[in-house]
Amino acid sequence: MLASGYEDGDALPIQTDGRVMAAALSTGHEVTYTLEANRKAYLVPAKGCVRVNGVLAAAGDGLAIEDETVLVVSAEVESEVVLVEVA
Repeated sequence: MLASGYEDGDALPIQTDGRVMAAALSTGHEVTYTLEANRKAYLVPAKGCVRVNGVLAAAGDGLAIEDETVLVVSAEVESEVVLVEVA
């Protein structure tokens, strides 16, 4: 967790109903993130190439995500991603 509008440990506090997260994934690894109902997300691979719920995204691509409750991010190659979650 990089920044958060909630009390999320050591995350930088921000004045919004959202969170900013980052992850580094090795080739073939995946991470699952759960979104609460009515939440939206924006995911950008900063490096590499990932699949998000089956949708391919390369470095610099942006995925606007809504109407999903679980995000499964799988690394096609060594990757780094940034995820912004908002209401």
